[in-house]
Amino acid sequence: MFNKEAVKTLKREPLKVWEQDLFVREYTQAEKEDFVARVNTAVKDGKAEPVGLQIDTVIACTQEEDGSSVFTPDDKVLLKAASAEVISQVFTKVIELSGLDPTKKKES
Repeated sequence: MFNKEAVKTLKREPLKVWEQDLFVREYTQAEKEDFVARVNTAVKDGKAEPVGLQIDTVIACTQEEDGSSVFTPDDKVLLKAASAEVISQVFTKVIELSGLDPTKKKES
């Protein structure tokens, strides 16, 4: 019998940032749909990237080892002052885990 609870299983990988270990997980389907909609809107409006997309992704997809969130929406100001390189590193890992990296060729 198919176990529907398995559908909630998300890929995640450890990542060392800010000299600390955390886990980065892939987007849920709802988060992926929001990501695609925000990117499409930005492209339509002539912008390179939706404002706040990377920080929103860091908040949503970083976890402690036990699966609890590292950041909350209250941490947006803190993350805006963080290293852009580190924010991009986390964001890129989420994109990769979510199968959205356009530079990666999908295997058939």
